Parts: sequence; structure tokens; C-alpha cells
Amino acid sequence: FDPINYVPLPFIRGARGVSKALKTGAATSGLVATQEAIRYPFDSLATPQEAFLNIGTAFAIGTSLQGAISIPKTRRARAALEAEEEINNLKAAIDPDYKPKGKAAKAMPQKTATKDLNNISAVIDFSSPEGLTACINFCIENSIPLISGTTGLSAEQLETLRTAKKFIPILLASNMSLGVSNLKISIEQYLLSISTPSKCKIIEIHHTNKKDSPSGTAIEIKSFLENLPGSKIDGLIDVHSYRIGNIFGIHRIIFENAEGITTFQHIANSRNIFARGAIKAAKWINTKEAGEYSFADFLNKKL
Repeated sequence: FDPINYVPLPFIRGARGVSKALKTGAATSGLVATQEAIRYPFDSLATPQEAFLNIGTAFAIGTSLQGAISIPKTRRARAALEAEEEINNLKAAIDPDYKPKGKAAKAMPQKTATKDLNNISAVIDFSSPEGLTACINFCIENSIPLISGTTGLSAEQLETLRTAKKFIPILLASNMSLGVSNLKISIEQYLLSISTPSKCKIIEIHHTNKKDSPSGTAIEIKSFLENLPGSKIDGLIDVHSYRIGNIFGIHRIIFENAEGITTFQHIANSRNIFARGAIKAAKWINTKEAGEYSFADFLNKKL
């Protein structure tokens, strides 16, 4: 059970869910009413009040159970549709002849003319290693900056990036949320302030459909800690990965020493935080020379 993402939302699109819950409740109470009608003549201890109470209880239980099932299912279905729309939009931007598929295809606007590449500030990629390769080729051909948060890259794909940065500005970051950047700053301040060496463990939790493990953010935080001057980490850093439900992203960094346990944590409640960071970074990198940039480079200039 995922308490972060399955909490019933106040204004969830529930007209259909409510209707289904009421139908289930009515069906359940109808079944109990039939049983009561059969039992009542033969049970001398039965009372009308008891029969109505049983029927009402059956209605309440049936409605509640259907609602409990429908709410997380509706949330997952909406998230899947949004992801499908994002994939269709990305493929359509790269391939003019691409024909969208699935339910999300209905939401895509019909193309009326070829896009004017002069109005494209940057390409933002959060797809897959294969999708990133297509983005790199497109950006080089059209001299467009690239923002990429795609993780799980192979050695060959990393080499392609190293070649591409000679021609276009590229910003690479496994996580583009301001929260994770602030998390790293807080951890750095903590490690520089303590006097006792500490064991370190990183726990990352994501949705069951995430393909790479550990997450790119966990790998980035681990590298950040290992190369932090003056830090007091005792031994190797353990990384534990879990895939549960529809969790957008939880990263927990735990430090333990003789004095106690200190924990830092970042929880992403939606993918919007990554999108906002990527869009702001895209506006910034549009004025930069060819080369490779990090999200920290953007934040240092921006702040």
C-alpha cells in the first residue's frame, strides 16, 4: 500500500467511481435483502429492525469496498494515460510522420503544418536510452540545445553524449528538482559539521515500472558523497532499491554513528517538479556555448 500516492484526493474525478460504488452497494444489499426475506418467516427471533440493519450494513460495506478499489485504480490509470501522452508528444516532435497510438492519441492535436525549428529553444528528454540517441541526432542536425534526465545509459550512449557536446550545449541531470539540490546542500553542511565518522546508507523507492536500478538520482547522490571534500563517511556507501506501487520517487540518506542516526529524505509527490526544473534549465541553456553542463551549473548561475 502506497500512502503517498493512494490517498483519496478531495476532488478526484469520481462521478463514474461513485456511480459504480453505489451500484455495488445496491447489489450487495439486494442480495442480503433476499436472504433476509427467505430467513424471516422461519426465524422466530428475527425482527424488522435487525433485517433493515443487515441490509443497510451490506450496502455500506459494498459501497466502501468498491470505492477503496476504484480510487487507487483511477489514480494509476490517469498516471498511465499522462505518461502515454508524454511519450506520444516526444515521438511526434522527433518524427513528423509518427502516428500516435493508444487512448492518449485522441488528446493529441492534429498537425496542420511543419514545425518551425527556429522557435525551438531546446529539446527536453526524459524517455529511454534509445530515445535519447534519437534526440541527440535530432539536436545536432538542427543545432538545438539538449536537456536530458534519462538514466541507465550504456557506455556507447555515454560516448555519443561526449561527442555531441562538441557541437551543442547539453545539460545532463538524473534529477532536476530544486528539492534534491537543496537536499545535497543540507547533507554537505551536516557532514562538514560533525566530528564522528558515520556509516552511510541510501534507500531509493520508485514505481514498479521503473526499469533502471538503482535510480540515477541515487547514483548521483552516492557519487556526490564519495567525492565530497572533508566528509566523514566511514566505509562504503550501501544503496538499496525498492519498486513499490506508483511511487514517483523517494530518496532517503541515512547516517549512523555512535552518537545516533541522522536521516535526510526527499519525496516527489508528482513529476511536475522535474518538468518545472527542466523547463527553467532549458531557458537558461539556450544562451550557452557547446559543451556539457550540470543542473548545479544552472542553479549556481540562476541563484
